[in-house]
Amino acid sequence: MSKLLVRSNHRERQRMADASVVAGEMEVVERSGRPAPGELWYAAAKGRLDDVQELLASGAPVQERLAPDAFTPIQAATIRAHRDVICLLLASNADPNDADRRGYSPLHFAAGRGDVAIVRMLLEAKADTAATSQVGWKPLHLAAIQGSCTVLRLLLHHRADIEAKCSLGQTALHFASSHGHRDFVLALLEADAERYARDNDGNTPLDIARARHRCTTVALLQNFHKIRSQPQSTADHRNGIGRLASLLNIGAWALRLASTIVNRKMRLRVRRLNTR
Repeated sequence: MSKLLVRSNHRERQRMADASVVAGEMEVVERSGRPAPGELWYAAAKGRLDDVQELLASGAPVQERLAPDAFTPIQAATIRAHRDVICLLLASNADPNDADRRGYSPLHFAAGRGDVAIVRMLLEAKADTAATSQVGWKPLHLAAIQGSCTVLRLLLHHRADIEAKCSLGQTALHFASSHGHRDFVLALLEADAERYARDNDGNTPLDIARARHRCTTVALLQNFHKIRSQPQSTADHRNGIGRLASLLNIGAWALRLASTIVNRKMRLRVRRLNTR
């Protein structure tokens, strides 16, 4: 543990502190009297609810930022998932849309962690689902990487753009397909996400899934329209996709096994030829 004590507005010191929040290697230095620069930030990052409450009552600025490109207390608390601290900061009028130097808001961090409670808390505080990072990522993109369907439904309920694209031209469906989150892909498709959306390289979510060998996701993207067109209940609909995915898993396993056997036979044949 390294003790970090901010005594000035030096930008490099704040960057080091931001990194230690992410890595979880920070220890808060106790102070007394009037809040010094950085005290609220450190207490929020460490999750010390009593200290945060005392500092706020002593007049510590809730939007404290020790450098123009540094984290705020609510961002630091969100990264470390300190829910009680986040709730207290929001009640003290902390801005849920305050972004860091890369454009990531607290909602980005919470969605990327799949933390349903914090996502719901931020959305109720009017967090913007359209917040965009420097590379064009929205909270929905990070949710697609993590794969939480509950977070997805919360974001869509608060009018997140299901077709929003990042700087590479990829939608949340591209992201979820790349990571093989079948249930997340299914939820996107059921919410009418565009299956044939193309990124800047002309790739569809199906192309991405094929390139990453996501067999069950490939099957879902290829056959969703067939399953959806059949009159059946929601339970039957999901069970049908589940059975299809299971069959694809078995098929993929059988193909890998056959390929392994063929490769071994070929190697044995080559060895025999070399020994003659």
